[in-house]
Amino acid sequence: MTTKHIILTACLLAVSPLPLLAADGGLFSAEGVDRLHAEITDRVTRSAAWLDAFFVDPVYDEEQNDTRVRLRLDFFAERGESPETDLRVDLRLQLPGTRERWSLFVSGDGAEELDTEHGTPERRMDEASSIGLSYFLANDAFRSFSVSGSIKRRDGEYGLFVQPRYRRLWEMGDWNTRFTQKIGYHTETRFETESRLDVERLLGDDLFFRVTGEVDWEEEQPGIEYASEMMLRQLLDADSVLSYRWYNQFETQPEHALVVAVVGATLRKRFWRRWMFYEIAPYVAFPDDRDYRATPGMQLRFEMLFGRGEFGL
Repeated sequence: MTTKHIILTACLLAVSPLPLLAADGGLFSAEGVDRLHAEITDRVTRSAAWLDAFFVDPVYDEEQNDTRVRLRLDFFAERGESPETDLRVDLRLQLPGTRERWSLFVSGDGAEELDTEHGTPERRMDEASSIGLSYFLANDAFRSFSVSGSIKRRDGEYGLFVQPRYRRLWEMGDWNTRFTQKIGYHTETRFETESRLDVERLLGDDLFFRVTGEVDWEEEQPGIEYASEMMLRQLLDADSVLSYRWYNQFETQPEHALVVAVVGATLRKRFWRRWMFYEIAPYVAFPDDRDYRATPGMQLRFEMLFGRGEFGL
């Protein structure tokens, strides 16, 4: 039996509904049905969170109020473009004596943001350097609400940035639906909003499927941008996950058009130590400024995580 099957079997046994047969009222009582429903829901949400945590997905990472440091080195190459590298350090410090509500964050990169005009294996939103505080009013599996204030660089200019963030999760049978809303104000680039809707579910024991729709608006930019993405993550073993994606980005100004379509895959693997990861992410972009001709590219990533999280020390 492989390591993957041992882990999956243990997870299933941990949330098995069989003990409900011996509970008062039995499996088919109202109480038993509610408990079974809660167990299934918990298994689905925890599986999604595990995969998002493994990839340090923004869906997961933005809501983690713990002490951790992330060091990341990216190499980016695309046909017709010069290769680029990006070194980034992210620090989050949970402030003691605040009942896990306040945290200090510092985010800095060694270079300007990478040119992602033609699309990359992952979107890079809110990647500018910043330092600030976050306050979590609520934060659990089904609801999260936080407010952050920071000094952040946007378009080469530093300014004050304030952003409330709200997330709500609904479970509908085997499907989860998640809505996330962010409203930000930067003293240099003014107001901006990001609205995101995710629909996701487990497929068998080792596949996780997610469809995402996103709408972005900035006061300083004409029109709006919106995007759709289909993503499938496949658990290979306890240390390796393969992610496939199809991403489309649109804009409404100066005319309504598809800006870029991207298809690609990302292999993320833990190696040597529990807190060390590497990623290999080949992709093909079809940008409008190249008449949608196929443009291959590659991103390589090396990442180290330190802290109290699942993948820290």
